[in-house]
Amino acid sequence: MDAQASIPIDPALLTTSTHNVNVLPHDSSAPTHKANVSQYDSYAAYELAGKKMVCLINPNFSVCMALKVRIMDLRGRYEDIPMEQSEVERYFEIYNLMLQHVPWLEDELKIMDAPEFDKVANKLTKGMSDQRSMDLGSLKHAGLAYIPFKMNTTFTLDPPLLKGEDKSDRGFNHPQIARLLCPRKKLHLFDEDEAGTMIALQTGDIPVTVYNWPSFFYEEGVYDPQNRLRGLFRGHITWRFYVHLFVGPSAAAKGVVTSNTAKKAKNRAWTLTEVTPHIITYVHVIAYFTLTAELKWTNTTGEIDFAEMAWTIVDMFENRDKWTRETLEWWNMHAFPRRPQNCSRSSKRSLEPDSDDDVMHIRTKRGSTLSNNTPATDSSSGTLGNDVLSNHMSSVSGSTINPSESTSAAVGSTETSSATGFNFDALATEERNGSPLTSDEELESTSVTVRRPKPVLKKRKKADDMIFTTDTDDPPAGVTVETARVATRNTRRHTGKKHANGF
Repeated sequence: MDAQASIPIDPALLTTSTHNVNVLPHDSSAPTHKANVSQYDSYAAYELAGKKMVCLINPNFSVCMALKVRIMDLRGRYEDIPMEQSEVERYFEIYNLMLQHVPWLEDELKIMDAPEFDKVANKLTKGMSDQRSMDLGSLKHAGLAYIPFKMNTTFTLDPPLLKGEDKSDRGFNHPQIARLLCPRKKLHLFDEDEAGTMIALQTGDIPVTVYNWPSFFYEEGVYDPQNRLRGLFRGHITWRFYVHLFVGPSAAAKGVVTSNTAKKAKNRAWTLTEVTPHIITYVHVIAYFTLTAELKWTNTTGEIDFAEMAWTIVDMFENRDKWTRETLEWWNMHAFPRRPQNCSRSSKRSLEPDSDDDVMHIRTKRGSTLSNNTPATDSSSGTLGNDVLSNHMSSVSGSTINPSESTSAAVGSTETSSATGFNFDALATEERNGSPLTSDEELESTSVTVRRPKPVLKKRKKADDMIFTTDTDDPPAGVTVETARVATRNTRRHTGKKHANGF
């Protein structure tokens, strides 16, 4: 549990805040309030937002503390938040990123009471936990297949690792995995004395912290002790983890970045169009945890704090220098390859001299034949001339029609009839089940879309002191959607009125 989360916030500090926090403005086109829908749908939206946050913000942060810090600033003194300045700024950065996924959250915090706060924080946290567990489960065994530098070669771990729940034979207990986790600066020692270096890594004689990058964070065979940025975050293992999670397992197995399967991975489900430093952070943390001996998600392993590791990686991209630009360009170039502008595959093929391309030869021949046999415009010939066409259209419509206009009108009519005669949106694609090693997975079912209008919520009572005296950052486990719905029905039975969102 986050140590800061257990620090209660004194209710006496709840006075009008005079600190001007740099909260990013909302997108004017995005809704700034929840839809007037049932509690189940409303909380499902929070849960889906949590699934996105863990991948696109940070794999391990306290939702409660991010919300508490913002509420305390709204109604208290910013200077008295019981954290270091750097920690407070970090949580404000998290909060700004959260607003991209729940844009109505800022308005809700101003009128949110303690029970609602607990429910919202619980749903966001649950979404994060579920998504992280789903990704770790998907990569628990499949991730080991991404270790070899060349995927098309026969590769086996020695000693082999059997599929099962136990991971105790991974981490620094397995020579090949220990080499990947070994700090890159000490890799030469590992290659010289494998057994001795493994013992040193296990006992801590060789320190393993978030400040000395593991070997697999670097590009294979690329390391400069005088320039330790070279090759950093370009490892083939983390790249394949990204493809597995954001494009699809089948794409990662084939070594491609496109997937045509019915089930959508993150890029398609969430319409992601770029790789950000936070996404790079997520795949590195998930890859590191997969290689460790930890069975279930934990905040720390040995001297490694995963939250600190995540922020350390993100901080590496703060300085917009040449390395940052080139690293982000490397990831995006591989993740979203684009053809050169104004140069399609057909034009490339047609420009090649003496080509053996039979298709292009036939198309070129047909094109020249068609141009040499243009239909005659004389009505005496066997073709339908423009005069005949004009007279025919005039007799049908009772008015004079320009031949060119009539032709374009006929084409437009055909297109309209085709477009309106068949509803392509009505087609449903049947999902197929498959192994995580051979099929894309999971995320299509999590895309909850609220399609109802979003009227302005009625103002509820302001937040009470219970929000700021919570002793833990974990929301009460007993608060569920079902209990909230029962409470809503009981309230309606006594009052005879329908309250918004159960209040």
